[in-house]
Amino acid sequence: MIDIQKLSVSYKKQQTLKDLTYNFKAGQIYGLLGPNGSGKTTLFKAILNLVPYSGSVTTLKKSTIGHLIEYPGFYANLTCQENLSLHASYINLFDLDFSHMFNKFNLSEEKEKKFKNLSLGMKQRLGLIRAMMNNPDIILLDEPTNGLDPIGIKDMREIITREIKSAERTAVISSHMLHELTAFADTLILIKDGVLIGHLFNSRDPYGLVSVNFIEKTDTEFKKQFQHPVNILKTDIDFKIYGNYEELSAFYSNCERHSLESLYVTVMNLNIQGMKLL
Repeated sequence: MIDIQKLSVSYKKQQTLKDLTYNFKAGQIYGLLGPNGSGKTTLFKAILNLVPYSGSVTTLKKSTIGHLIEYPGFYANLTCQENLSLHASYINLFDLDFSHMFNKFNLSEEKEKKFKNLSLGMKQRLGLIRAMMNNPDIILLDEPTNGLDPIGIKDMREIITREIKSAERTAVISSHMLHELTAFADTLILIKDGVLIGHLFNSRDPYGLVSVNFIEKTDTEFKKQFQHPVNILKTDIDFKIYGNYEELSAFYSNCERHSLESLYVTVMNLNIQGMKLL
């Protein structure tokens, strides 16, 4: 659905994307994970042809792309409905059922409010309506939960699950927070310093890494009992294991009971700093 080959982008003599190659398959939701400044937004802009680049970005013929990149920009003194109507006219969409759209995105009561009077969560949802009003094949969302309160994050997750995941659209959703992406992504990929490092794990069968230090008096029999169901990657005093979320949680509970010091606990607690060690 999106094929990227040797993509590079430079800005003010600094390379922000470096020889990036990846194929985003149709009907999948990809979580693009990386710290701030890693190149996530630049990648989206290159896909949308908003920045000059070398290499190639190819989508299926006649594929349409909806996007919400950075802050959702609208006219501050126009209402939600006026803003959407104006945008629809730009892309030659007429006779749209805006009432249905507002209802689906929980904005029915705000449709006559001016954009400047909306909360951040409402602005993000309005941006999503605009991104999806032409029923796109591909959706690009740049940190859609950034800055939202817990209720706003919950609402955004539900909308993404309902409108993108259930509809089997192709989507790339960026974040610098691992736990946000595991809620809906099929595949997580890690970007760092403009380089796409590769697949991290498939979140439908979630895998993470736990690094454990055993104290000197820990007997070897205790170590052996954890070789199944989790897998030992390096059988030493310090080693890494991998398993799904439930297996890792059970492993950590046993570590606590045996007075072991765990450095990285479960995939839900793993952060960008932790992933640098993988």
